[in-house]
Amino acid sequence: MNLRKKYKFVVFSDTHIPVEGNETVFDRFLETLEYSAQFSEITILLGDVFEVWSGVSYYNHKRGQILLEKIKELKKQSKFVLVEGNWDFFLCKKFWEHFSVCSEKYAVFNENGINFLFTHGHFFGDWQTRVLHFILTNPISYLAWTTGLLRKLEVKVAQRFLNKETNPLPKEYDLSLAAKKLKNKFKKSDFMFSGHFHKEKRIENVFFLKDYQSSGIFYGIAEENLDTLIFENGNFKVLNSLALQ
Repeated sequence: MNLRKKYKFVVFSDTHIPVEGNETVFDRFLETLEYSAQFSEITILLGDVFEVWSGVSYYNHKRGQILLEKIKELKKQSKFVLVEGNWDFFLCKKFWEHFSVCSEKYAVFNENGINFLFTHGHFFGDWQTRVLHFILTNPISYLAWTTGLLRKLEVKVAQRFLNKETNPLPKEYDLSLAAKKLKNKFKKSDFMFSGHFHKEKRIENVFFLKDYQSSGIFYGIAEENLDTLIFENGNFKVLNSLALQ
């Protein structure tokens, strides 16, 4: 199969790459991105790229810088889009120039009259996640992170998350509620794609995407179909294909 520019979009959601250790996981992700750029017009990182990643603070880590350099190199082949998640902090404020498009909330693309909407999804889920995100990313917090005034608190919060002591998602969240919010917010969008919930499900024209972290799954989107993909033995394998219409 000739995959070169087969897809308009290739989407990676909730990759949650480890900040340290697990070199194989990080190297495999970089290799997958490099292969993706060869056959997708637009590569989208749909939030929660690392376990935690900040543009202004302690967790502006080495692997984040390596990824940015890789994207800078790959932008010669494919456009790269970042939509921030609930564990990406101030990336678009500090690293926007590394991406073709960088958005704190959502990105919309019109292809032949069809509107494709991409968002991480945490703004449309449970209220606890929204409140926590606001506390960590409001203008006062941004000033505090930038100046280092809350360094001790920041490190404590980040380490708790890295040690898996937090659970930002309810065990059983009704995705139909999130779909309803998305459809009410983006009435002009023909197709909407969301991460965050780590589940794969379609509700009418809303597509919830499985997390890359637990499955190695990502997605290729053409104008008429959504392919579920996995990277094996140096090639992409299509696990499933779903008609968008």
